[in-house]
Amino acid sequence: MLGFSALDKADPAVRAAALERATLAVARLDATLDGHPLLPAWQHWVRLEAVRTHAGLDGHRVEPPRLAAFVAFS
Repeated sequence: MLGFSALDKADPAVRAAALERATLAVARLDATLDGHPLLPAWQHWVRLEAVRTHAGLDGHRVEPPRLAAFVAFS
């Protein structure tokens, strides 16, 4: 599997294929979790990861357990 640094230098067709594989994997996960009792937990985790990623792009380091505790008690 190619990492992001490899995709930066890759041919556009290789990038498109990697994006297609990722999209299909997310679609399969979405279909699998539809109506599943763990869906709310998965959505919560994904939101925490998105916040952590965005904070990292801004130069901040966020520890997931601290962020989860902050969200739970807010």
